[in-house]
Amino acid sequence: MSFEVTFILFGSFLAILIGTGQLIQKHGRQGNYIYALFFLSVSVWQFLNGFDDVYSGQRLDLANSIMDVIGSVALIFTGPLLYFYFQHILQESYSFRKQAVLHFLPGGFAIIVSIVYFIFFAPHTPLSDTDNLFVLSILRISTLVALIYVLVLLRQLLVLIRNSDGENRGILNFSLIFMIYLIAAVVLDLYGRPNTGGMMITIALILIYLLNLRFPEFMLILQMETEKVRYTQSRILALDIDSVRTNLENLMNDQFIYRDDMLSLARLSKMLHVTPHQLSELINTEYKKNFFNYINAYRIDEAKKILLDHPAETILTIAYQVGFNSSSSFYTAFKKMTGTTPGAYRKRHRKAENR
Repeated sequence: MSFEVTFILFGSFLAILIGTGQLIQKHGRQGNYIYALFFLSVSVWQFLNGFDDVYSGQRLDLANSIMDVIGSVALIFTGPLLYFYFQHILQESYSFRKQAVLHFLPGGFAIIVSIVYFIFFAPHTPLSDTDNLFVLSILRISTLVALIYVLVLLRQLLVLIRNSDGENRGILNFSLIFMIYLIAAVVLDLYGRPNTGGMMITIALILIYLLNLRFPEFMLILQMETEKVRYTQSRILALDIDSVRTNLENLMNDQFIYRDDMLSLARLSKMLHVTPHQLSELINTEYKKNFFNYINAYRIDEAKKILLDHPAETILTIAYQVGFNSSSSFYTAFKKMTGTTPGAYRKRHRKAENR
């Protein structure tokens, strides 16, 4: 087995690992399940790429053609799954509606047609990857469907970049380059350079895995930039700003609503009887922060008190207590706001008290 094939198969198992990580999160949301299904589809596609190459020297005819079609069908589903996951990121109040099923009709149709073909027609037709019109048609259609969805997402990303104020322009530009990179990988994989495309997909999966570890709130930046774009569509002039601000601070200071790790912009806006866009704009204009930084500021302030007042409490326990749902997101937010880690903060203030 060549290095290229081994690397492609490694990408398949890495996609399963990333998808499983989404499923076992403390509080799974609809977006997590969609993201997991996306990586499962990528895993199937990558695995069958490697499988096809392993057996390229000993053609299995019918079985090999079936594997090619299964991989192509998996690729068809990656398009709508990735699209809906990004809608959950870009629209916090987004919900999966019945009409959304229409996006999966091409994949469902491909499955039905493939089953009919391989049962009734394939046994009587000479099959090979290069000569069989049906297999080639499914390969081309799957590529087209995936590219259409990626291009739609590319357009949404360009809108964000165009309306960005520059604070997170670097991350948005990186996302744009990454999206173009994926397009190149898909095209190369299915139009003559399968090993090159498969290896590019594995590299992309490695980057996604490392980004999730290093920047657990990376996707929240896209959501934050989307909120800024919506400011032009939302106005808070008709609101009683003082009343909303008083109620908001009451929820934070008296009811400690920020301790709820399921707290979202949509949920908090319902408590205050305003729209998510209005609340987001109010927080931005009144407190000069986005929603996530505003909530995390309360969490970090309480965490700092607990770190010093309760030295026996573990850092992970404190993270969950103040509203974070993982230690990585707690460490990232704490260091961003204090310039140091929770452990170092506790140790430094203990030394100061002992002097």
